[in-house]
Amino acid sequence: MNLKELPELPSKFRPDEYITVPEQMIKEEISPLGNTVSGTFPCRIHITPIDCNRFAYGRPGGGGIGFGVLSTNELKLALSNSFGYEGPQLYRPIVHRALAVAKKAFNLNNTLNVVLNLSPEVSPHSGLGSNAIIMSGILFAVNALFKRPFTDEEIRFLVAANFAENDDGISCPGLETGLASAIMAYGGFNLVGDRIHHIWQNPALYMPDIHLAKLDISRKKFSGSEDDAMLVRSLREDLDNRGIRSYEILMDLIPAIADGDLKAIGDAVWRIQFGGTHLSMIQAYGRHGSEMYEFICNARSAGIEIVGMSSVGPTFFLVSDRAETVKSYLEHRGITYYVRKAQSEPIYCQLEVK
Repeated sequence: MNLKELPELPSKFRPDEYITVPEQMIKEEISPLGNTVSGTFPCRIHITPIDCNRFAYGRPGGGGIGFGVLSTNELKLALSNSFGYEGPQLYRPIVHRALAVAKKAFNLNNTLNVVLNLSPEVSPHSGLGSNAIIMSGILFAVNALFKRPFTDEEIRFLVAANFAENDDGISCPGLETGLASAIMAYGGFNLVGDRIHHIWQNPALYMPDIHLAKLDISRKKFSGSEDDAMLVRSLREDLDNRGIRSYEILMDLIPAIADGDLKAIGDAVWRIQFGGTHLSMIQAYGRHGSEMYEFICNARSAGIEIVGMSSVGPTFFLVSDRAETVKSYLEHRGITYYVRKAQSEPIYCQLEVK
């Protein structure tokens, strides 16, 4: 099976329903390395998708480029005879779904207790990929607990094939590019193509502090018709912009990342903010859109090299060799921000089995 052959999903379903694990992928019973696995996992900065016409709800794809950010997200899984969960109740459905995938794929006789603590910058629909990083983190952690019988790409397939969003305690089809799972698997900057194919990685060892800024945008999260309207705009904008964006990524952004040239990275990210998907996403914030553009324009004028919005926002990432300039810019405006480092290593480097 490949991601072109996924079954159609209903608009709403229980987290343990419609689990896709190809028969040939299901493992025979495996003895674990220990009883628990614990560690931290990163947030995902999604600089841009490549073409929103190549994905849909329940249909992974679209491509994208972004990077991982070290965080204080913590996860602990313990083998148990019954399911237990300690963590934000809002994320209970995606945790439940990830465990249902693990139970089927790893052919588990017992289940797992989960303790989940999230960094303060993580919240639903804020652009940091909370559902995708939680699902990816759990499946990579279970893989570590059971001696890594699945390859990184197989785990990424399981995430993409079963990804869902939360809607009042139940699951619904989600939009998934595969970037979060690539960041978990490889660390650093990652480029993925359509149907989550992994293309390129750079560890981003040179990256200075990353400031994650959250604007005080007084609007509800995207939902229902707002999501649909934003996606329609993204599809239309990307028909005109996808060739330009692909050229920008291949000819400017990736060489700049490889060279460790913050200014050139920032220039490429800057150009991406003003067309295609990003334009439609910021438009979706209504009157706040001009406020968001004013924020990034002023940040660039202040000399901050890299300024961009992650995914649908409203989280922005600001990166500069002059950390005091970033700090001054944000504090002068009373904007909440968090200082983080780049995630340069795979998630397995942060997991411990006991």
